[in-house]
Parts: sequence; C-alpha cells; structure tokens
Amino acid sequence: MIILGKYDSIISATMYRRISSHNQVGNNSLSAQEQAIRKFAKDNNIKIVSSYEDIAKSGTSIIHRQGYQKMMSNLEKHPEIKYILVHSLDRLHRNAREQLNMIYELKAKGIGILTSSGLNTLDEDCMSEILDEAATAEKYSRRLSKETMKGLKVNAENMLHNGGVPPYCYIVGPDKKLHIDPAKEPAVKRIFEMYAAGMSYDKIIKWLDDNGYKTAKGEKFGKTSIKSILENEKYCGNYFWNKRTGKDFRGMRNSHKLKTEEECYRVIGGVPAIVSVELFNKVQDRLRDNKNKIRNHNGKNFYPMNGKVFCSKCGKPLKGKVQYSKTNKNNEPVKQYKFSCDCSKTKTVNEKYIDDMIIYGLRECIFSPINNALSTT
Repeated sequence: MIILGKYDSIISATMYRRISSHNQVGNNSLSAQEQAIRKFAKDNNIKIVSSYEDIAKSGTSIIHRQGYQKMMSNLEKHPEIKYILVHSLDRLHRNAREQLNMIYELKAKGIGILTSSGLNTLDEDCMSEILDEAATAEKYSRRLSKETMKGLKVNAENMLHNGGVPPYCYIVGPDKKLHIDPAKEPAVKRIFEMYAAGMSYDKIIKWLDDNGYKTAKGEKFGKTSIKSILENEKYCGNYFWNKRTGKDFRGMRNSHKLKTEEECYRVIGGVPAIVSVELFNKVQDRLRDNKNKIRNHNGKNFYPMNGKVFCSKCGKPLKGKVQYSKTNKNNEPVKQYKFSCDCSKTKTVNEKYIDDMIIYGLRECIFSPINNALSTT
C-alpha cells in the first residue's frame, strides 16, 4: 500500500520499537517490528534517519523508557523529521489518554505517527480508527494486568518467589522458593548484629569491605543497600507480597506508600530465616528511633519535643511547624507544635509556652523541698 508515494522528495522519519518483556517473540519481537517498519518505509519513499528502542519496558508509562524519552527530546533538534514510524500505536502507549495527548502535541508541530499497517495520525480520516486502537490497547493492558495479578496471588499462596531480583543472600531454587545462600549468610547476620549493637552504617560497610562481601551486582555496599536489608522482614522468616501500592491512573507508582495489612499477603515462617525475630525487632526499634531524630530537624528549625508532647485525649503526638504571623511586623517565623488530631479546638501550641512549662517543671523538681533535704544530708 503506497500512501506517501505522491511526494516527490524523500520523507525523513525516526523509528521506535518496544517490547515489554525479554521473552517477547513473534510479531511483536524487536526484529519483527523492525522488519515490518523498514518494509513499509521502503514502499513509501521514507528514509529512516534514526532509531530508538526500549526493552522490557511497560507501555503504560513513559517514566522508565529511556529510548522514548531520548527520541522525544531529539525531535526538537531535528526539524527534518516528519514522522515517527512504529509497528503499531500500542508500542508508544497503552494508555489512551497519553496516546492522544502525544498525537495532538506532535500534530501541532507538524509531526505525524505512522504505523506499518498504514495508520497516519496526520490524516483526519484515520482518527476514528486511531481512537479505537488506543482504547483497545488500554483495555488489553488492564485485562493483562488483572490476569497477571491472579497468577501472582496463586504464587504467593504457595510462597513462591514472585519475580524480580531476590533479596541479598537468597537464591531462587528449582521449586521457585527462596533458599539461603550459605556464602552470604554470615554477612547478613553480621549486618543485623552490628546495627543492633549501635554501630553506624560506615562501620558496617567497612566490615563488609574488609571481609570481601559485595552486593548482588558485585558492587560495594552503600548505606541504602544496608538499610534495605535491615528493613526487609524476609530475613526473619516472613513471606510477604503485594506490600506496595500499585500504579495510579498515570502509570506512576508511589514506592514509599504501603498497603494495609488486609491488602498484603503475609506468611509468618514462610521463608527460611537468617536472623531471629527478636534481633529483627530490635533493629526496627533503632531504625524508628533514628528516623524520629531526623524528623526533629525540619529544614533550619529544630524541634526537640517532637515525639515527646502528646494530646491528653487521644495520645497522638504533636509535630513541630513554623507559622508566619500576619500581625508580626517583621514577619518573623513563630515556631509551634501542631496537633495531628481534632481533639483540641486549639490547633497549635506556641513553642515558647511548652518551653516555659518544661522550665517550670524542672525548677519545681530540682528545687523541691524533698530534693533540697536530700542535697543537705
């Protein structure tokens, strides 16, 4: 089918290919996509001047697709490119909203998208077909996601490893379950023991370096990799799955947001334990204490009573904050402690008021008649 043969000059275009899995074969493999695109370009007098690809990347989001990002950035630098060539539109997006946004943004710049089946986003007659294809791709992605989750849930019920890189010191056996790597087991035990004993990350890292231990990627341990080990409850024998929240409507994931206990799948003793529950809990207590110490510093301000002042009704802690008063002529910040509940009509307490209470309490304690009598005996 010749759709651009009416042009006398050669049309310049860039090629984009994507597969969502290393195991993807058939018509959607990288080589199959390239073959179809190059045949279409040859038949329609199109010159491919550049090529981009993303391997094992989902089409529901563009965040982690470096090839896509680079292609879109380079379009601004190469005004001679008039088309993006793809095997099908779902190679660019499986999100209908993002697909249409891209089409209209490129169209405003005079750039079109061509598929090897002949769809042309610059052709108004093709728009209804393009809309149908975008909607179909998104429905397929959602259905595939649901089916995948069903399979992962079955794996979790059997305490199987659900994909990804296994935690440090664990290997996936033929039974698809996690097993301890004896060569790395001493390192994990030592990490927990040293941290529970009050040692710093730097001292732990030095011990690992001195004893020749490396991460799963063969690199030196860093503070982040140590922290991820200390926080992972699989090391005390707990199997868990579906702990993190899924992607939102934009295809983005909040990696720090955890699901509720009811939404997670957890089996106590479902993984071979490397450290005891008592040692793991001791480490978690220290991690929480250190986290609270960091939170006491909010930018340039220090709140020494963070986590130490509580609501008398519900027991929730007050948190330090800065308030800029409109009545203050110099607009100086006023340090306060804010209620995290709705028990009190007063939402904040001035830091000076709390300081005065503490000083009064200390004075009454230190100079009390009982203490004075004890000090003179």
